[in-house]
Amino acid sequence: MLWLALRFPLLPLEVFPQQPSPSAIIARERIVACDPLAADGGVVPGMRLADAWSLLPELAVQERDAERERVRLETLACWAGGFTSEVSLALPDALLLEIGGSLRLFGGLDALLVRLLHGIAGQGHVAWAALAPTPRAALWLATAGETGSCELPRCLQAADLRDALAMLPLDVLELEAAQMRCITGFGARSLGDLLRLPRSGLARRLGVGFVTLLAQALGEVPDLRERFRFPETFRDSIELPARVEDAARLLFAAQRLVQ
Repeated sequence: MLWLALRFPLLPLEVFPQQPSPSAIIARERIVACDPLAADGGVVPGMRLADAWSLLPELAVQERDAERERVRLETLACWAGGFTSEVSLALPDALLLEIGGSLRLFGGLDALLVRLLHGIAGQGHVAWAALAPTPRAALWLATAGETGSCELPRCLQAADLRDALAMLPLDVLELEAAQMRCITGFGARSLGDLLRLPRSGLARRLGVGFVTLLAQALGEVPDLRERFRFPETFRDSIELPARVEDAARLLFAAQRLVQ
């Protein structure tokens, strides 16, 4: 199997397309996502809102809308069904596509990736993508950072999974603070360091569930994913920034919806 992970790091911001710039999305008075102009001003995810405003007083903020994000992710899942029927949601901001059976239909791996990533960009989304034989490994590789359409992280053979994951930072695991402190207390600084530690010791200190995650990433145990259920009917809309009275401007919005 070959899994393509698509993470949408700016999804909380992208579901509010009419936000003025610089802008950011907040939750519990902390920055969740910010646009490039805000990032250039020093605003970063996780920052307290008060600190962000001290750096960038003109920063516009919007409270996070998790339901709007979920609906948008499901819309993207419907669109991804044009490439494979094996689509799974990885909430809150990612999709998993099993594309091994679609390669011949779309003219090979590189051709399929170009069409997929071009289509995502055409819908106004930024995506981080990665390929791996297991879904969890693909997600971790995609979480490691931004990738280009032709240079995304890829591990095509299960035998290469351990080496592919070894250089990843521990942040890709998205652990709770207490778990991260425990791991760094072992002296681990990368996923490779963690994979070299005895599984029995990790299970005692971090739980069997954590060890299972590592085994799933390496393909040692199954990582069963619920298949996305495509709706019988489909409806989508896009909010226009102002009244539209000519066909050319309306066509621009319509093309994005059609894509």
